Amino acid sequence: MADELSYLSKKYGNYSFVAANYSKGMQYGSNSTTNVVISPQFLFKMANDAELEKEYEENIAAMRKLDEEFAAQQASIDWRVEQGWAIDKYGGISKWIIGHKGLDAKRQADREEKRKLQEELEEAGKEQFGDKWKGVVVINKIRLFPKMIRIT
Repeated sequence: MADELSYLSKKYGNYSFVAANYSKGMQYGSNSTTNVVISPQFLFKMANDAELEKEYEENIAAMRKLDEEFAAQQASIDWRVEQGWAIDKYGGISKWIIGHKGLDAKRQADREEKRKLQEELEEAGKEQFGDKWKGVVVINKIRLFPKMIRIT
C-alpha cells in the first residue's frame, strides 16, 4: 500500500494521499495541498488490479481538473479553498470543501491600517475624556486629520 501511495503522490505532485477509512469530520493531509484519502481495502484492490488502478488514475486526473476549475472560479471571487476527496472501500468517490473569504495583500493592509487607527483613537479618547469615553468604531480607514484634535 505504501508503494501505491508513494506512486500516486509522485504522479500527482500537488495532491496528498492517505490510506484511511474516511469519516465525516476526519482531519488528514495538509491545507496546502488537495488531500485524497483512500480506503486501505480499496487501495489494496487498486494495487493488485492494473485495470482498476488505471480507471482510478483517470478519476484522479478528472478530480484534478475539476479542482483547478473550481479553484480558479473561487479565486475570482476572492475565496480561498481547502479541499479533498475520499474513495471508500467500494470505490465510491466523495468530495469535501472548506471555503474561506480571502484577503488579498491590499485588503489585509487596509484592515491592519484600520485596526491601528482605531487603537490610536481609542487611546486618545481615553486620555481626553477619561471615564466618559465609550469608544470609537472606525468604518473606513480614511483619516481626515494627521492626529486627533485635542481640546485643551
